[in-house]
Order: sequence, then structure tokens, then C-alpha cells
Amino acid sequence: MAGKLAQDFMERLGWDAVDARQNFDYYDRILLLDTGIVSIDDMNLLESCDYAQVPVETIPVNLDNLRKLLEQLLNG
Repeated sequence: MAGKLAQDFMERLGWDAVDARQNFDYYDRILLLDTGIVSIDDMNLLESCDYAQVPVETIPVNLDNLRKLLEQLLNG
């Protein structure tokens, strides 16, 4: 079973596993910025890594900068 990333590429771009390997071959890793808003399923992540043949690195981030920018825009 393919992970969410793999499903997205297969459905939206029509890629199979060979297409993914050819396109992701240029990258050392995929960087996933985790805001914590949506939970990340470890099994889907591993399946996506297998599909892309590129390691995925997850880095937790917060949305404080976005919140500040939106407040500035709203407050003029």
C-alpha cells in the first residue's frame, strides 16, 4: 500500500514508482515541516520514503511568524 505522498503523486501527476525515482533522484532528502496541525502517520511516511527512494526528514515548526504577519495585516 502506498503512503499519502505516493498516492498524491500517482493520482495528481500520474507517476508510477519508476517516475518517482527518476524525479526524486535529484534530491538528497525531503524536508517535512511539521506544524502539528495534522498528525503524521509513521507508516504512511515510511511508505512514502520507499516510493520516492529518498529519506524524509521531519522538523517540528510553529506558526508564530505567520500569526504575527496576519496580526500586522489585520491591525494595519
